Amino acid sequence: MLVKTWQLGTARSRLLRNALVSLKLHVHFVRSRIEYRLFSVLALCMIARYASLGHRPAALWTVRRVLPTSRVQSELVKQHSWSECAECCSDLSGVLKNISAPELNLVCFDLNFVNRTQQYYAVLTTLAPHFSFYLRMAKQFLMDAGSEVKLQRKIVWRLEDNSTIQRTNLMALKQTGAAVVSHSSRLADSDPPLYTSWVPNFHFIDKKGFTEVVERIHKIRVDFKSRKMQIFWAGSTTGIPCDNIPPCTNTCQELLRVKLVRQFSNITFLKFALSSVVQWCGGSDSWLQGKGMIQPHVAEINWANHRGVLDIDGNVDAWGLRWRLGSGSVVFIVKSSYEHLYSNLLTDGVHYIGIDSDLSDLLEKTSIITSHEAVDVQYLENVVSNALMQMKELTYPKVVAAVASALHKDLASEQS
Repeated sequence: MLVKTWQLGTARSRLLRNALVSLKLHVHFVRSRIEYRLFSVLALCMIARYASLGHRPAALWTVRRVLPTSRVQSELVKQHSWSECAECCSDLSGVLKNISAPELNLVCFDLNFVNRTQQYYAVLTTLAPHFSFYLRMAKQFLMDAGSEVKLQRKIVWRLEDNSTIQRTNLMALKQTGAAVVSHSSRLADSDPPLYTSWVPNFHFIDKKGFTEVVERIHKIRVDFKSRKMQIFWAGSTTGIPCDNIPPCTNTCQELLRVKLVRQFSNITFLKFALSSVVQWCGGSDSWLQGKGMIQPHVAEINWANHRGVLDIDGNVDAWGLRWRLGSGSVVFIVKSSYEHLYSNLLTDGVHYIGIDSDLSDLLEKTSIITSHEAVDVQYLENVVSNALMQMKELTYPKVVAAVASALHKDLASEQS
């Protein structure tokens, strides 16, 4: 069929085809925005030409042969759209009515990529306005995942920083046949293996796996030994004072991130600072400034000038961990109270160096960054290498494919 389609091409089709091949070769060397747009327009003309002749296989071949993978996905996804539909998830709404304290910000996504181009979602419990960005990112990711394997099922996702759903509530939702997913779940409050699948956090989705950030860092090509023998961190004052563990006073000073910066401010090889004042520390700007704890924002690319970078929870697990692990610096992770998409892919001492959640061993664990001993430097370089290797499996396309496969397999097992 495909060969015949090529033979049936008119002079116009052949002209388009030749232009595509020529321009594609050129784009490999000169990637200007204008040339890329021209290339895309020509490709789409070719697709339309074959589609109009009824030759869908040839049209799809053209898409996959001449357009970048991300562009292919984009063009396929454009055929679908979202609409809100409260009655589409009425069975799940009924379940929640019988639960005394359901979590807020629960959203149901009714997917059917087999028979519909229109996909639906329903807000099951009150969705805070400031989580509208999360809803947008969730729809984007599920559109990508649904297109991957033609998903046909309902999915429940709690759209806030902490997506934990209590065990009893989670089981009640799953008994309807719906999938329940999570991006950040608190270990103490739930049983993560009960989730149908892990999904990426909303920053990962928005930044497409932080591809652009990591590529910018790698373009600099700073050798590990040439980086500053320091550990860097800068971030906002997010989090919960004392993690709600009594005795505790709900003040800015009790935030773990504030304690981190304040406690280690005099250690020369630890460069920790607060870059923005929010939430519990609102109104404490003067106090923090007086302590010298606030510094201007530092771009990710400058973090990588240091041999080590720190990762520490805010409201939940730090969502920038993916790019830090791909930065070429050793990541020192303060033990998190949350599990996420790739928690079980990381091993302390192999992909990162772990630090106790109370920071009690931070100095002991981080002092290696100043070592000139060959064995220590080699160990740090091995940790970096292992992290970079693992991150190759956490690109946006691979995560989309993995989640789509998990949701599809789970549905198949339920139906068998």
